[in-house]
Amino acid sequence: MKRSGSITFFMELTIILLFFALSATVILRLFSTAYLNEAESNLISDASIEIQNINEMFDADGLKIFKADGWTEKEDNDLSACCLVYIKTVETNSGEKLLFLVELNKNYGIYAGGNYFTGHTYAYKINAKTEFDEFGIPTGEPLCSTAIARYEQEAAE
Repeated sequence: MKRSGSITFFMELTIILLFFALSATVILRLFSTAYLNEAESNLISDASIEIQNINEMFDADGLKIFKADGWTEKEDNDLSACCLVYIKTVETNSGEKLLFLVELNKNYGIYAGGNYFTGHTYAYKINAKTEFDEFGIPTGEPLCSTAIARYEQEAAE
């Protein structure tokens, strides 16, 4: 009688240990997934804040912001007749690299007394696996994007 009681106890203990091991595996997987999601969320948040800063500076200062501060104008793109394209690479606090792309439509002279610029600002995560087209623009989906617009009055003569 005593022997069968100890076998039952060890079987129950084995089942409990297996259940604990399975639970621990699931919980570790959940925590690792949460960590990766947090890192991606922080990257998107950083990109969104930087895009907002770019748009606000463009709204305040116009094309002057693209003349300095690490911006490169892409003149050899297939849209150069109608668009201005500016690119800037920034490293985030976490060490990730983000590429910001601003495409502006040239609406010169369409509006009386000034020029109206419309376009989009895009943020891309770049790394060693990022593929670029022949104009140096990433081919994948951007992390985030937003519309951008500004009206500039012509200087009085």
